[in-house]
Amino acid sequence: MKTGIELITEERERQFDVEGLTPDHDDQLPDMALAVAGAAYALDAAGKHTTEHSSWKGTYSDSANMVWPFDDDYFKPTPKDPVKQLIKAGALIAAEIDRYQRRMQQNESEKIQRTLSHDAGAFGQCTCGRYSSNPFILDHNYRCECGEKTGWSGSFKKPTKLAIWSNA
Repeated sequence: MKTGIELITEERERQFDVEGLTPDHDDQLPDMALAVAGAAYALDAAGKHTTEHSSWKGTYSDSANMVWPFDDDYFKPTPKDPVKQLIKAGALIAAEIDRYQRRMQQNESEKIQRTLSHDAGAFGQCTCGRYSSNPFILDHNYRCECGEKTGWSGSFKKPTKLAIWSNA
């Protein structure tokens, strides 16, 4: 008998191979939409198969339909097979984790690029000659006291003691 993790992995692979889903497709979805879709499948399974809280059965199933984040045509519960629904739920939640981690990795990569070019000892210098130690000075339209906001350039050359500093 396969473990839950093995079944979830197979389902995720099926989503790629059969349904044509891709990480790029997932990345275009709203934040947490895949997690909510997974929750909908889990709620629907609980609504149809719970024995502990029988008075909540309808509430769970109704909630599944209410939170489903995509067109109704894409919600394909398997009411007689709760394991299959939980596998779908797990695969969708795993897809959301992957999407989230890709986004965090991309954000971290952008921070590293910014750090290499603007931070770690770099200074911004306006065309008027004023300096700024703001690490974001080159990425944003900070206005210097002279009125210039697009004249900033970067330098690793340390300003002298007589340098004029901007508050930007």
